[in-house]
Amino acid sequence: MGERDDNELVLRTFSKAFVKQKDVTGWIVHSDQDFQYTSHVYHDMLPAKG
Repeated sequence: MGERDDNELVLRTFSKAFVKQKDVTGWIVHSDQDFQYTSHVYHDMLPAKG
């Protein structure tokens, strides 16, 4: 949770999930297609994590 629903919150949430579970094979990522999920930084992060 955060005070603002921004790119930083989304990326921090994913980073915490990746620390908890190293193998993300088969994960399905659902988003509401808001600006955070259509940003370049978000789309660059997903393939970097596999």
